[in-house]
Amino acid sequence: MPASTPIAVTRCCADRLRLPAALIYNLIRTGPGALPSPPDYEREQSQVADLLRSWRPGHEVGMDPVKVVYPLEHAYTQAEIGFSTLKGADAAVAGVLAGAAAEADCDLHLALLTMEETGWAEYAGGSWRDPEFEIGEVDDHREILHDWCLPDGRRPALGELPFDYEEVSPSGALDDLCGAEADFSEATGNEGASFDRLYQSAALVLWPRNGRALVVSKAGLRASLPYLGDLVLQWQGAQGAERDRLYREATGLAAEIRAQWPTSQWERERASEAGQGAALLSALLTLGDPEGAAGFIADQTTAGAYGPADNAVLAQVLSRLPAARAADLLSAVIGANAASRPSACADLLARCTEGPKARLNSLKGSALRLIASLPDGASHATGRPIERDPDMVTRLLSAMERIDADLAAQSLQVLLDRPDLYPMDRVLVPAALSLHRSEAARAGASVAGLRRAVLSHLKARIDEPLEPPADWRRPAKVTCPCTACCELARFLAAADQPVWQYKAKEASRRHVSESVSRHRCDLDLRTDERGRPYTLVCTKNQASYERRVRQRRQDLEHLAALDS
Repeated sequence: MPASTPIAVTRCCADRLRLPAALIYNLIRTGPGALPSPPDYEREQSQVADLLRSWRPGHEVGMDPVKVVYPLEHAYTQAEIGFSTLKGADAAVAGVLAGAAAEADCDLHLALLTMEETGWAEYAGGSWRDPEFEIGEVDDHREILHDWCLPDGRRPALGELPFDYEEVSPSGALDDLCGAEADFSEATGNEGASFDRLYQSAALVLWPRNGRALVVSKAGLRASLPYLGDLVLQWQGAQGAERDRLYREATGLAAEIRAQWPTSQWERERASEAGQGAALLSALLTLGDPEGAAGFIADQTTAGAYGPADNAVLAQVLSRLPAARAADLLSAVIGANAASRPSACADLLARCTEGPKARLNSLKGSALRLIASLPDGASHATGRPIERDPDMVTRLLSAMERIDADLAAQSLQVLLDRPDLYPMDRVLVPAALSLHRSEAARAGASVAGLRRAVLSHLKARIDEPLEPPADWRRPAKVTCPCTACCELARFLAAADQPVWQYKAKEASRRHVSESVSRHRCDLDLRTDERGRPYTLVCTKNQASYERRVRQRRQDLEHLAALDS
């Protein structure tokens, strides 16, 4: 009999007591000899520690991988995964690696490894009721590590980190994916048959502590920036040697994030819109590294990694730099981005003018670049809709007035000379009202000039005659030359015809309806479905006159506000 002899097997009623079955042993030693002892892996641990000390991770060709992923034998659920719950050989391997990692200054984590594949499938026989499929081609795949755990039981917020097959040890350890069963879905609508396949395992993940920045930064901004923010918070609350260590780790990670910032314009813009550029700059400022922040601005912000969400922290960074350096960076940012984001650049310039007055003279170059870069409608080739909002005008003139009155006057003239881009009612009138409400802004000559231009526009329109239509004639500006639209135009011009009934096929009726909408004709439309084909009934109304009445009322309100 073996040394472990089962003497009782107790099976509990799981349904009633919710207790698992238990197998109980008495351990009996028979005969003389040395006492049994657990295996000693000290020699193996020392060998592993020596290998880890020689680890030189990096992304360059010929360098070691930035991490090692060791898949485990047993299956573990997301809820139970932890170093204390590892079984058999998994626990033995984890014990050796934990000791070796501590000796060689490496990080050891336990994580769940997930591999997913999706793609299209092909029919391989069977019946229409029970078809058979086979994998056609993989369209998308994902390999991630997640649900992290440390040997002491803590669960760090590392999120989802990608891994490469070259990082898996031993080589070929994940070949079981080829045998994983795929879930097939039949064709639906315009979509063909598809499949998805999932493989999951627990894994030990190891990397040198001084290479942690490489690992985290490779996970992308959604993982690396929150991790950096957490490091900065830890550093702020630490003392002594721990504070120094956290500072080195945080600055190293920030440098790695800078080096791996997205390169495509779409990804750069998305990062700025998500506040990720601002998050990095804010972390660098908190760490007392304005030069690092300035380096990011010079390398990335001036290359298109810019959006309005960056402005608050950009202004903070520039305020901490020498005036000449700040002015050069601001001019470069505006020169690179003003053509596509004039409103954001005007806001950034306005924020920078809120600093010490002694710096205002150094901002003239940036102001000139902004004026020169304002869209003119002729050569706007960025693909982005031209920004034409009242806030841009208020920021622009406010900033220019603080810097130089002549530049402010020049800016106003550019706006007035481009009515198609900066229309009175949609842009300039709201901007004038906003600026007029500020006592400080009203003192500016350009603001007064804008007010005069807006007042002249309002008064001219108020002076126009305003009377309801005297007969059934309505504005006839239909430009389509087709027969139906020519008939529509004749109807609109008729003084004695209030209703037009157009009996035609559905396509012709739809075309006339679209012409009425496109040319804003004073007509109410309905479809008479009696008989075939149906009849489009067009009845004249007073929509244009009513719009002018509402416009007159609004013009009088704006005139009173600007005259107050």
